[in-house]
This record gives sequence, C-alpha cells and structure tokens, in this order.
Amino acid sequence: MHDPLLVRRLPALIRGAGWQVVSTRSHGYVETGDTRYMLTLVDRGAEALAAAGAVTSATAEALKEEARRRVEAGTFFGHIAYASAIARKPPT
Repeated sequence: MHDPLLVRRLPALIRGAGWQVVSTRSHGYVETGDTRYMLTLVDRGAEALAAAGAVTSATAEALKEEARRRVEAGTFFGHIAYASAIARKPPT
C-alpha cells in the first residue's frame, strides 16, 4: 500500500469530493492453515521489495524462507485488512 493512512482518511476524502458517506466498514482475510494464497503474496511482496531496491535479494529470500518455516512450525498467521465505503452523490 502506498498510503498507509488512506483508510483512516477515506471518509474525509469522500466528503471532500462532494459525496455523502453512507457507511464505511473494515473487512479482514486471514490464513493460518491452508496458506497457499498468502505465501504467493509473501513471495511477490518480497520480490517487489528486492526489485525496488528496498531490500537485498538475500533479504527477500530470507523473508520467503521465514514464512515457510512458520507454516511448517504451525505458527504462520497471514492477515489482510480491507476497507469499503458506500457513498452517495447529493442531489444538485
């Protein structure tokens, strides 16, 4: 995510664009058992960090290995937080 405060600012951004906020909600996705999907995200995220120069390729590989070690140990916890907003354009 490029703006870690986006969800916090979302209602104000919606109002600033001239819309009325009807509702905002938070949704979560968790993987602890079958981790195939989350491990693809770990892999792609680590590779993206390395490609951007934010981490070395060795660090990216270590991140991927650590995720798999946690899966094997039964301690892996993957969580993605989502947010949604419903807004209405006021009548003109």
